[in-house]
Amino acid sequence: MNGEVSQICRITAAARAALRDGTELDFTPLKYEGSTTFNFCDRHKTGAPLFRAKDPADWFAHLKKEGVSNIFMVMGMKVNPRMLGFANNAFTTLFVRYADNTVTRFVPHWTFSNETNLWSILYTEYLAEGAPEKDPEYRNESSLMGATLKDIAELADQLEVPGFAKTFRKAADILNGDVVPQLKEGAVKPLIPEDRMRFYLAADVADVFGAMGSWNDTPAATAHEKGLDRDYITLSERLICSIRLMTMYAVNFPI
Repeated sequence: MNGEVSQICRITAAARAALRDGTELDFTPLKYEGSTTFNFCDRHKTGAPLFRAKDPADWFAHLKKEGVSNIFMVMGMKVNPRMLGFANNAFTTLFVRYADNTVTRFVPHWTFSNETNLWSILYTEYLAEGAPEKDPEYRNESSLMGATLKDIAELADQLEVPGFAKTFRKAADILNGDVVPQLKEGAVKPLIPEDRMRFYLAADVADVFGAMGSWNDTPAATAHEKGLDRDYITLSERLICSIRLMTMYAVNFPI
């Protein structure tokens, strides 16, 4: 899974679990993540000094002090799959609803340091102008994802890329509960309830979009050679949509 998506999922799940349980935020950074800081905006436009949280736990503590009623993550559905292998193209946003019904959004920006070989991540808060009165409801779209995985695995067979076909079928097995996946070394599970974890992990496995060696690379060229461009583009877009719907459903669990 894209590193930006992974982090915002872990922060969102940890924040929702802390809201649900009345605890402090429990967040474990990955080895490539350096500092993760949060700049708050002046949402009441009082001219007061702005607060800067030093890490996710500090961010959540300040939100509780300010009066937070909900925290949820939204992923953009219109993305360029060829850009997902590059930083700051994930189109993910953390939304916060305060007790006074003000809604803001925290937008992440990733910066790599060649000196430390670590990423620095800054989340900046903005007022969410025109936010609806009710927060979004997330539906279980596993049927859509299952059908998409079946179709795109068959396309992978036609494109003679067995590794991708195997990956898509593995994701389908995880989605169906037939396989319990093993996390990659160094990976950290988000604090998602067990009854939703398989949806997140299936989306994680199915996310094959990146740069060289990804579904954007050889399969795209082979699809063009075989005259299967339309199938490739259509199913790739369906897969991205399915992955993002499943991820939001899993991470934005009831609190």
